[in-house]
Amino acid sequence: MKLTNIVFTRNRPLQLEAYLENFYRFMPRGSVQTYILYKPELFHEQYEEVFQKFNDCEVVREKEFNRDFLGILELVETEYINFGTDDVVYFDSVNFDTMDAVFKEFPNEIFGFSLRMSPKSISESGICSHKINGQDVYSVNWKKANDKTARYPFELNGTIYRTERVREIVSHVSCDRVVLKRILKKNSLRVWILSKVFSMKN
Repeated sequence: MKLTNIVFTRNRPLQLEAYLENFYRFMPRGSVQTYILYKPELFHEQYEEVFQKFNDCEVVREKEFNRDFLGILELVETEYINFGTDDVVYFDSVNFDTMDAVFKEFPNEIFGFSLRMSPKSISESGICSHKINGQDVYSVNWKKANDKTARYPFELNGTIYRTERVREIVSHVSCDRVVLKRILKKNSLRVWILSKVFSMKN
């Protein structure tokens, strides 16, 4: 396996089925391990049909999101990880060797390998072109990017990350800092107020 794909789904069995069919159309099935983090609320029978159809996917029925997600992350054995939600559509393949070469050639510069963007989709003058394994790849500095497609440095749809980098980020977020936990808790008034003043990127 070269890549672990973690998919989040809730109340969308038809979209999950379409996502998986689409994903495996472009990603070599033997090179990807897929985990589905599924919140059981509605459409139980339909979800079970999807899970039977894609029985090589590991299904985790959500009980407590943070614990369940961290449990999946501990199971990941691949060097790279991709996140997906059940409303994403892929329309082209990715060459794993090229992606791997990009991470190795720019070990300190690259944060994620986006499958979402192309030079035409980003209205940025700061795009740099590189030739890797005979393929054209492009880089954009998300800290300076103004384009809406490049505003999220860490997002859940179609960006591949090093597994160790994801674990590092999650370990910092999951640290036992009581004050930060209180400030950043779900539905926190402080977070709501700050979001009106600062951009989410900042």
